[in-house]
Amino acid sequence: MVSGIIVALVFPMVVLPAMGVNKSAWIVTMSVISILALPLTLLEYYYTKERVTEESGGETGESVSVGRQLKALLTDRYWVVIILYFLIYTLGTNLKNVSLFYYCSYVLGSYNDGITQTMVSVIGGIPMGIGIFAVWPLAKKFGKRNVTAAGFVLYAIGGAVCLLAPRNMVVVLIGQFIKNIGGLPCAYVFMALFADVLDHIEWKAGFRCDGMSASAYSIILTVRSGIANGLFNMCLSSAGYKAPIFDEVTQQTVAYTQNASTQNVFIFFFLGLEIITAVIMIALLLFLNVEKNLPKEQAEIAARKGHK
Repeated sequence: MVSGIIVALVFPMVVLPAMGVNKSAWIVTMSVISILALPLTLLEYYYTKERVTEESGGETGESVSVGRQLKALLTDRYWVVIILYFLIYTLGTNLKNVSLFYYCSYVLGSYNDGITQTMVSVIGGIPMGIGIFAVWPLAKKFGKRNVTAAGFVLYAIGGAVCLLAPRNMVVVLIGQFIKNIGGLPCAYVFMALFADVLDHIEWKAGFRCDGMSASAYSIILTVRSGIANGLFNMCLSSAGYKAPIFDEVTQQTVAYTQNASTQNVFIFFFLGLEIITAVIMIALLLFLNVEKNLPKEQAEIAARKGHK
């Protein structure tokens, strides 16, 4: 909640307009944040403990080679599907997040006006706060995969509403609200689906691959940022983007009006790409029916452990 308030309200309304593209101001700000973050990060590192649950407390477990784990993962269609799902979804989301400031500054509002980005972030993000109370009851009743797929239908509809009038604040906010309602299952249910897939692999292979799967998950999280930023900047350069400059005389940021091609890049990455992403997600989820036999598989896993 604290980080959300800072990112959605304080930063775009106060910090960004004040700093603009003043390099010295950015260096000082980031230095202060880094100095504050370092001791807190070390505090978390030294005082966080991994606790073994009672369920697995007495188990030693067999040592499984990396090769066997990779084979078990790469030959399981559910694991391959959910990794592709995560890669494509997070890459699309990262590209949308990268383009947020540009879209709000050059298409929907004026450069760094302090209110447009705040409105988009807050109105679009309201469903994330209230949605946690609705998603899990629906997932338990209709299944995690089905609720997630239905969510992506809303996701695509919300994006289409925004594209009807990408320069109209009211239309865009309505579309963002719908889209973020659709994104709720993915935000809150994905890791549970991931855990279901890991249970399925244990039932199938006879051993767990949580560590290897978590490594793949972490690699995607790390690599996607570089890919998204590189791709976005490449498109900006090709479209003729003119970056704002800092006038040393007036001590003000001077922003340029972007050409139509550049504005279309902002519109595509912030609004259009996620419609494509939603369609791909729905297609992938058709193959992710891991919940169908999961209770039986989990019962067999428990029975195996009971015989040891």
